[in-house]
Amino acid sequence: MNRTSRKILLPFAKDSKGDEIHISDAVKGEKYFCPVCGEELVLRISKIPEGQKGYRKNHFAHKSGNTNTCSESYLHKRTKQKIVDLINDRLNQGVNELKFRWHCDKCGEYHEGNLLKKAAKVVEEYNLAECIPDIALLDKDNNVVIVIEVVVTHEPSENALNYYENHKIACLQLMISDFDDCEDISKRLLSVDKVNICPNPLCPKCHRRMNRAEMFFIDKPCWKCGNSVRLALIGSPQGMYVNSTGFNGAEIALANQYGANIHEVKTKRGTLECQTVCKACKSYNFASFNYDQLFEPETRIVNLGFKCFDCVYKEKPYSWFSYSRRFLDL
Repeated sequence: MNRTSRKILLPFAKDSKGDEIHISDAVKGEKYFCPVCGEELVLRISKIPEGQKGYRKNHFAHKSGNTNTCSESYLHKRTKQKIVDLINDRLNQGVNELKFRWHCDKCGEYHEGNLLKKAAKVVEEYNLAECIPDIALLDKDNNVVIVIEVVVTHEPSENALNYYENHKIACLQLMISDFDDCEDISKRLLSVDKVNICPNPLCPKCHRRMNRAEMFFIDKPCWKCGNSVRLALIGSPQGMYVNSTGFNGAEIALANQYGANIHEVKTKRGTLECQTVCKACKSYNFASFNYDQLFEPETRIVNLGFKCFDCVYKEKPYSWFSYSRRFLDL
């Protein structure tokens, strides 16, 4: 992905002594130089108050006008150094946890990982022969377990991604668009943009990623007699749901164990379906309830592990539905 059309303002420079200085500490009349190419810079101080139309952050600019390339390069370098320093600090303190989260494009769920679960050392620009990741985390045997690619202008090449995939190396991509992104790098790492792996297992039938599944129980009055009926529904974190007509035998047994009354019944079409039967009047009650009811305190939830909702949709599409829902903060 080429992102070079974006304008990145440079807030850092070198002073006449070679020390790094932020634009907020710059003094008019002093000389400042680009930390990348060494060209003399000029101060661009906005006369328009922040929040008003036309305001731009104070920044350094090249006299030649060729600022963006150096800004991108320095942003990339600074972000890498911030990450390496953070990881080294944790490792030196004996802390073996640095959490990150991502939205998985393979299963549609949010996952959480730990950068330091196996890491014993961090190396910048580590040479893997086939590719050179921005940052590599190595275990105690010097095997690369995780790489981090800082994306300012271009994403990793297809060859690099294939290498990580073939060697079972987790590749985290962090899209950085502004110098503000890298100042609190631990906070930025909490939301990684892309990860090449998915911890969810593959379905043995269709070989797609399965999803975490939960069984929801809600008590409602029978539509016919008003007697309390316990309805069951199976749902996934990204909003796919299956009613009792799509339950397998083990799921029916579990639902009935928790107070539901699901039985295989013959429909008018002559087919057999699993329906919730009212214990009082024997009428069928369809397991349907609105989105908000699924997360009310009185709703009982049982963890089912993993389930392939794609297979259910393919085999019993009438039992499958989804909400255009908000993703949960897991």
